[in-house]
Amino acid sequence: MEKTLAEEEKLNIYPITKSYELFSHSLIFYDQLEKRIENNPNSKDNEILANVGKSAVIGGFKLFFDQLITIMRKYIEYEDGRDECATYKCFFRTAGEKGLIDDFYKWMEFYRARDSVSEAPYSDEAVNNICLIAKEFDIYAKKIIAVLEEKILEM
Repeated sequence: MEKTLAEEEKLNIYPITKSYELFSHSLIFYDQLEKRIENNPNSKDNEILANVGKSAVIGGFKLFFDQLITIMRKYIEYEDGRDECATYKCFFRTAGEKGLIDDFYKWMEFYRARDSVSEAPYSDEAVNNICLIAKEFDIYAKKIIAVLEEKILEM
C-alpha cells in the first residue's frame, strides 16, 4: 500500500501553523504597542516599546517565512521527485506553477524583506519597511496555509 506524503510525515503542517500563530501574535502585539505609543506620545518608554514590538514582528516573520519555505520545498520535492531550484526566483516560479502561490512578484518582495534582516546592523528605515511588509505578508500567509492544507488532504 502506497503511503501519502502526510502519512510519511515529510510534510507536517503543524509546525507552520504554530509559527504562524507566533507571527500573528507578534503583529497583534506590535499594533497594540503602536496604539499605546499614540495614546501616550510623551512616555519615556515609547522608543523601547517600539523596538520590542518591531523585534517581535521581525523575529516572527523570519521564523514563519523560513519554515514555510521548507514546507513548500518539501511539497515541490514530493510532487516532482526532487527540488531543482537553486535560486528563490526559480523556487517561487515553481511554487506558482504548482498552485502554491499566485503572485510571484509579491513573494519575491517578501523574500527580499526576509533576506534584508539576515545581516545586522540595519537602519530604522529598513526595520520599519520590514514591519510594513510583514503586515502585508500576513494576508498571504493565511492563504498559503489553506492551500497547503488542501493539497495535503488531496494526496
